[in-house]
Amino acid sequence: RKEKCTQFSRFTSLRIMRSFVGIAALVATATAQQTPAFEAINGALAAVAGDFELRDPTTNAVTGSINAIVSSIAANAASITALNTTVVSNTGFTAMNTALHTTLSTHVAGVLNFTGAAAPLSALAQAEASLQVSINRVEAALARLEAHSLATCNELCTGGTCRNSTTTASLYECVCSGTRFGPFCQHSHAPTNVPTFAPTNPPTFAPILNCAAAPFTGTFMTIAGIEVYCIVNRGQPNWMRINHWPGAVVTTSTSAVNPAACALANPTVACKLSDAHINAMIPSSANGRYYWMNTTSEPEAIYVFTTSPYVDTANQFGINARAARASVRTSWAANLPGSAFSGGNWDFLRMSVGSYAQGETCQRYFMGLGNTDCWSGTRGTRCLRGGAACRPWGRYGQIPNWSIFMAVA
Repeated sequence: RKEKCTQFSRFTSLRIMRSFVGIAALVATATAQQTPAFEAINGALAAVAGDFELRDPTTNAVTGSINAIVSSIAANAASITALNTTVVSNTGFTAMNTALHTTLSTHVAGVLNFTGAAAPLSALAQAEASLQVSINRVEAALARLEAHSLATCNELCTGGTCRNSTTTASLYECVCSGTRFGPFCQHSHAPTNVPTFAPTNPPTFAPILNCAAAPFTGTFMTIAGIEVYCIVNRGQPNWMRINHWPGAVVTTSTSAVNPAACALANPTVACKLSDAHINAMIPSSANGRYYWMNTTSEPEAIYVFTTSPYVDTANQFGINARAARASVRTSWAANLPGSAFSGGNWDFLRMSVGSYAQGETCQRYFMGLGNTDCWSGTRGTRCLRGGAACRPWGRYGQIPNWSIFMAVA
């Protein structure tokens, strides 16, 4: 509370002090119209004193200081009126001005010592609002007094232009410019600049044949007008998603299925590109292709190299199990293509190279075993199952949520 009162009192003192800074120069040009002006000042200062009296008995010293200002102006009112034709060097005016500023200094000291310990903050807030009204009255009264002569108006109106008053005959008024305001445009609003930003356009890329030209992981448009999702990792081929199913079983199809969903980073529905589009992504001069099949359900993925074209409705995507090279691992290994399957079917139970066999673990990862393409399932569907010892999914349980990517670079 003490800090609040101190800040408030300093604000009050500075505003009242500023209101009286120009009195010495202005009274020199006073006329008969000065008496009503000073009467208005007397009323404004009396209102200030009334504001302080409403606060707390501890403010009596401050009230006395303000009342002293009122009395000083009232006592000198006759002298001010008599100065209608007196110049600035008049010794009577100088003495009056000195006395006025001495009294004002006493008032400032009293305000700075005011603590208002017994005054609630709500009362202070109300008093501050009332005091602001009184200060506005003082400034308005000073404006009437100070703008009497064009010379004085030009001297004080530093933030505007003086012109004949539209409300009071033979007076001048200061017309503010820009962000200036106040009787003499002595105040200024700091300009508020709203930051502007150049529109940020997403980078555009020419259509690509496949993900080989993708500069980073994301969605890109192919020359065929189909959006694809590409994964770009340093030290690996660029991968293009060609198939995805979130469940444990998916229906096979040579046609495109929800291809736009496959272009998303995390598709939530089954989707695939058409077989024709998938096969067109691999140049005819290529020696084969790699597939990467991963699932969020298990930590290890499948990598397969084959020279066979992709056929979604055929057993194990049309891959020749005896000619293919396959492995189960957590990440890509360029120099370890894997082993051929030991039989004619996709099944990691046993491999031609025994070190690649997974046994009856969850990573057995077998499909139809001749039943296109989900063992013990409905023909025309596909699923990948774990081994007999796969606890999370049960004995030969179906493992869900697979994505198939094809290496294109």
